[in-house]
Amino acid sequence: MIATDHIRKISQSSYHSKPPLFCVPGLFGSPYYFTQLSIHLGIEQPFYSWQQANSWESSFPFYRLEILASQYVSSLKKIQPQPPYYLAGHSFGGLVAFEMARQLSISGEKVALVAILDTTAPIASQKANLTKFINSANNLDYLNLIKEMFESDFGELVPTHFYQKRDSIHAVTSFESIFAQIREFSLLLNFREVIQMERIFSVFKNNMQSMLNYTPLKITQIPLVLYRADEKTYEKLNHTLFLNRLINSSTYGWNELTDNIKVCQTPGNHSTMLTSPYVQTLANLLRSQLN
Repeated sequence: MIATDHIRKISQSSYHSKPPLFCVPGLFGSPYYFTQLSIHLGIEQPFYSWQQANSWESSFPFYRLEILASQYVSSLKKIQPQPPYYLAGHSFGGLVAFEMARQLSISGEKVALVAILDTTAPIASQKANLTKFINSANNLDYLNLIKEMFESDFGELVPTHFYQKRDSIHAVTSFESIFAQIREFSLLLNFREVIQMERIFSVFKNNMQSMLNYTPLKITQIPLVLYRADEKTYEKLNHTLFLNRLINSSTYGWNELTDNIKVCQTPGNHSTMLTSPYVQTLANLLRSQLN
């Protein structure tokens, strides 16, 4: 069974005067990279997220995103029993947040906000490339995808000598060597959430599969705000997993799932939008919606 006790309080202050914001992490399932966003939202804003478990029954090898969202709704209600609810999600987490909002809305509970942080919409017609990748990918393909995501977003923050050493020591692109590269990369960046690489890898693979399986119906009453990152760094990744029409759409395709949508541009790329100095702008934009 999926663990239900993995909700985390990211805000450090005990002084809160606003309804909490519940923000779902991306493909790696670790919440701590939201710390800067929580700080910039201010001490009055409660901020919760989830540490995604990597345990599942052997008879059910992949998470269904709908089930994950249902579990998160249950843990959310332990913190805030009554609506209105303020939800957010980054990357894959945007899909989970949308599904949480869909489930809450269907049950008659008010969702005041769904903040989608640079997430493309789960549209069936745009999943041909994703289907092709997942149907043919082995563990090394998944690991290379993780490596590309890290280097694409954070490569400029890593010292040049790391790449020189990597090229000389890890000339063989085996699973073990790439695994070691990503681990060292994360240590250089002090990413406490990615040091447990075995957990990260299993969660990543399962979330990729659940992303493919998730195709929700349109639900017009969900108030959705899409925060699009200005810099596009996933050129190869995007063309591997998605089609151009979705990436080039001003709404990333979310207009096909809700009529109540607003789009905000924010500086940085898919990941650095959540780090200094760009996170301040994102926090200001988000705070205006929370208020």
